[in-house]
Amino acid sequence: MQKIFFLNISRLLLIMMFTTVSAGGVHTDTMILYMNFNQQPKAWLDTSGEPHGFAYDVARAVLEEANIEFAVVGVPFPRGLKNTQDCRGMMTGVFKTAKRQQYLLYSKPIMPDEAMLVMASKRPFAFNQLSDLKGKKFTYLRSASFGSAFEAALPDLQGHTHLEPSSMLKMLVRGRVDAVILNPGRAAVEVAAKKANLSMDNFKIADVALSKEENYLVVCKKNSAKFARIIERVDLAIERLQKSGRIEHIMAKY
Repeated sequence: MQKIFFLNISRLLLIMMFTTVSAGGVHTDTMILYMNFNQQPKAWLDTSGEPHGFAYDVARAVLEEANIEFAVVGVPFPRGLKNTQDCRGMMTGVFKTAKRQQYLLYSKPIMPDEAMLVMASKRPFAFNQLSDLKGKKFTYLRSASFGSAFEAALPDLQGHTHLEPSSMLKMLVRGRVDAVILNPGRAAVEVAAKKANLSMDNFKIADVALSKEENYLVVCKKNSAKFARIIERVDLAIERLQKSGRIEHIMAKY
């Protein structure tokens, strides 16, 4: 019988790992699954280090279906992406961009989520497309990207990154930025506002989503001989879970 253990990796960041093991201990071929540690309701660790979120739940279902033994590690998104690029494991909840495709192999698309543009209710402005952000200061999660169109437009925009969604909303209320980009959907805004002790009355969410992107499991590209085979197994598992309705069932909880 497989068991689940929780291991403290870093007290500072409350980064925790749990791994499926056999009686002989942790398997040497265990896949490390990286996930964002602070992006509710997509992926986060609670105060005891236990992982949550639809990006985690779906990834776990996929890897179990693919019979891939794994350990999950919650880290800041940039670190998880860099470790994945360096062939140290796999990451869940990643959007596809042309730049990332240069160094990452992508699974089949798994589930979409929307990035929302949040404005201060006292300082709203019209938003229908990315060009409407020209001349506006905005902030978004560090190393996040919201598709190739966003990447292409970014050099002409005044975007700044941050690691904490609740702090981003505080910056918005104080007038330090004109807008904040958060995902997934309205739920991400509500969670961040609650954590910041701010009423949703302080914010206006644009009627048009900034982007709607698919989420993927990703691995490194430079060790394709090994990781391409893993992605093949993952893709077959995704197909089976989508056909059975399992992924839809998981997403319905969120």
